[in-house]
Amino acid sequence: MTRLALLVLLLLAPGLACAHGVRLFATVEGQEVVGYGFFIGGGRPEGARWRAEAGGETLAEGRTDTAGGFRLPAPAAGPLTLTLDTGDGHMAELTLGPERFGAPAAPAPAPAPAAATPAPDTAALEAALARQIAPLSAQIAELEARLRLTDLVSALCLIFGLAGLALWARGARK
Repeated sequence: MTRLALLVLLLLAPGLACAHGVRLFATVEGQEVVGYGFFIGGGRPEGARWRAEAGGETLAEGRTDTAGGFRLPAPAAGPLTLTLDTGDGHMAELTLGPERFGAPAAPAPAPAPAAATPAPDTAALEAALARQIAPLSAQIAELEARLRLTDLVSALCLIFGLAGLALWARGARK
């Protein structure tokens, strides 16, 4: 019976360790990169060390604020790699591609001649769109990383199912 209890504890240990892993979210807002770290189970890492690198060179580094956030000037072009280290073994890394900094991902085809309508201010449109999308992107990142109740129930059902199978096999041998 102690072996079974030990087996159950060993199977639960990785799930418990992943339940408080750290993740990183960042977005480009105008001329700044704004981001924050968050734990999968909830909460934000206060005072965690962060570093921004581009091309193997450190551009900025510091510590997160009380809300787990940080800001840095946006580089001229990407990619930008952000690293967050909570100091207790939790680390997260995120790479922002060059398209996030306004650099075109691929050459755009030549536009057709426009009519007499004035061209919209694309920079203002992009900034407004980025302001509206940033909260949604943050929400999606947190939802993807969160340990869901269904995940926990599924893991427990699997454990009890395997334990039942082991007990059945043991009873069938006698």
